[in-house]
Amino acid sequence: MIDFVSNVLSRINRFRIDTLRRVLRIQPLVLTKEDAVKIAKLECESRKTSWIEPIHLAEHVRSYSIMTNSGYRGGNAIIVIDVTTGNVTHFAFVPR
Repeated sequence: MIDFVSNVLSRINRFRIDTLRRVLRIQPLVLTKEDAVKIAKLECESRKTSWIEPIHLAEHVRSYSIMTNSGYRGGNAIIVIDVTTGNVTHFAFVPR
């Protein structure tokens, strides 16, 4: 039952994001979720911060946000990547 509800909510969220992108005439996506994770890893390496699994990836209308060490306090990197350009628009690191 929980899997069913989760699946339905996921589909509703996907529909909502796709509809908003069409209404706002946002360019087609350049990035996949996997590409966003790769970019986030490279950004952590370039800033010499740690990349600790597990990660949480959230898709928004104009961006992906990735949080490392999800579920734990401290040691989190938060990276926001624009879906149309692939540029990192925000980076923050919460030390332990």
